[in-house]
Amino acid sequence: MPGGTFLRGLSEREEERVRELASAAGMATGEVKPLLDELATMRPVAEVAVRPFLMGQGPGDEIEPGAIADWLADGPFRLPTEAE
Repeated sequence: MPGGTFLRGLSEREEERVRELASAAGMATGEVKPLLDELATMRPVAEVAVRPFLMGQGPGDEIEPGAIADWLADGPFRLPTEAE
């Protein structure tokens, strides 16, 4: 995956709009309420830089969970971060 930057988070206007839409759709309670309660924690908007990384998908060599850190340390690869 190529590296780059992106904006993570919600602007105040985006947060307001999400709340407006949820209310208009009758979704401000119930299953959506926990998400709405956490919207303020999704601010402020921050620029995040992501370095390039390799992403693969099945099948490959099987590695025991306890050996992953050593395998990564021996090679040029890394696990993606939460932001990625």
